[in-house]
Amino acid sequence: TWPYTRPGQVTKAERITNKLSQFAAYAIQGDYQGVKEFGSDLKKLGLPVEHAPQISQLFKIGSQNYEDMKQFSVCVEEALFRLPAHRDRALNYKMEEVQITAVDELYVDQNSTGGVIRQIARVRLFFLGFLSGMPDVELGVNDLVRQGKEVVGRHDIIPVVTEEWIRLEAVEFHSCVQQDEYERTRTIKFKPPDACYIELMRFRVRPP
Repeated sequence: TWPYTRPGQVTKAERITNKLSQFAAYAIQGDYQGVKEFGSDLKKLGLPVEHAPQISQLFKIGSQNYEDMKQFSVCVEEALFRLPAHRDRALNYKMEEVQITAVDELYVDQNSTGGVIRQIARVRLFFLGFLSGMPDVELGVNDLVRQGKEVVGRHDIIPVVTEEWIRLEAVEFHSCVQQDEYERTRTIKFKPPDACYIELMRFRVRPP
């Protein structure tokens, strides 16, 4: 199995193979209507689009010092987080998809007896989207400042009510987020780059 394919997801090659196998079955059975529908779908929609990472390995690096490798990784993440990336064209997808990944990080310094000398934590939110057109996306976070203002853009969607509110501190955003909108309304609104796995925001948190 391809290592970058999520559980339950088939690769693009498998989808194409399945489509071609179906086409061959139509042809062998003399199912003219099936062949015609296959050709029509292929003409209108093109080959199946797979919502999975497409990667190209450019180079490999290594070091005998583990701390150097960790620092290099941090530097790359910081550079990517602050790199401007904007949506510059409208695309159309047969199936739209959005993924949000929350990563909790906790760093703890302990003494020889196991006592905690210092600890610091932060939350990082990563976004990946396959969306048609040039959409503005709004992300809801259980920010204590927004308590009592749980609203959604459509009347047929019931807001998710939560009792777990947090205080966001030292908030940082990706360049695609409208920071002036956040400062004014505490709403996280952004126009995401297409098919890019980006770190959308990071913040420190403490209980209310």
